[in-house]
Amino acid sequence: MPRLPTETRWIIVGGGFAGAATAWALGGAGCGPGVILEQEIACGTHASGRNAALARLFEPDPVIGALARRSIPRIRGFECPEGPLIRPVGGLTLAGPHGAAAVVTEHDAMREHGLAVRLLSPAQARAQFPFLDALEFEIALWCGDDGVADIHALLSFYLTSARRSGFTIHTGCRVDALLTEGGCVKGVHTNVGTVRADCVIDAGGPWAGRLGEGLAPLSLQPLRRHLFVSAPTGHVPVEAPIVWMEDAAFYFRPDSGGLLLSPRSEEHTSE
Repeated sequence: MPRLPTETRWIIVGGGFAGAATAWALGGAGCGPGVILEQEIACGTHASGRNAALARLFEPDPVIGALARRSIPRIRGFECPEGPLIRPVGGLTLAGPHGAAAVVTEHDAMREHGLAVRLLSPAQARAQFPFLDALEFEIALWCGDDGVADIHALLSFYLTSARRSGFTIHTGCRVDALLTEGGCVKGVHTNVGTVRADCVIDAGGPWAGRLGEGLAPLSLQPLRRHLFVSAPTGHVPVEAPIVWMEDAAFYFRPDSGGLLLSPRSEEHTSE
């Protein structure tokens, strides 16, 4: 573990994807040095290491959608010793009578952004993906460029690149408060010492916004989502695409011989 400096140029609070990618970008632009401060004993132990790993090109939120369309092709271009960071399995969105119109709207929006998508009838979809015979739907939307990310290799890529460009990573380093002088943020107080910096970036995930609550609180609310992994099914092949059920509001994909499923839930939490 490197020694925590007393001052640096950048402090990034949080060693998940947000913090690691920020350090990678700053380092790549020659803007180091800096530190990543992670409260756990390893980076990416929460949401960054426990998610569905979906790389989906369409998102209804225009900002998130634009970021996805820009970032996913770029990540595919990264050279990583572990191999491709995104596996192009494709994505299917299925809908019954209540969600069919939304799927057609999604198809039109994706075409406007230049994405290669097509609408399929139930017969066409089942002919291409026989495992769909167990599901009822009236329309399917296919996007072959959706994929599954290797989240651990991707996080390692960002952190390794950040180290090479002058950032040091300090785990077990909990940021307790901001260091302020004259109403300006000048650094942070941690459980292992105080660090001064030109800029502090709060990339704390569910904890983001708690620093500086007394100064200018951010309107951020952490949400808990749920993922489940089933026992081996023997019905859905391992190379099957991601499947979104529009009417039922859940999705699934192959994982560990079974299925990773999520009801797309959002539960408010104070943790």
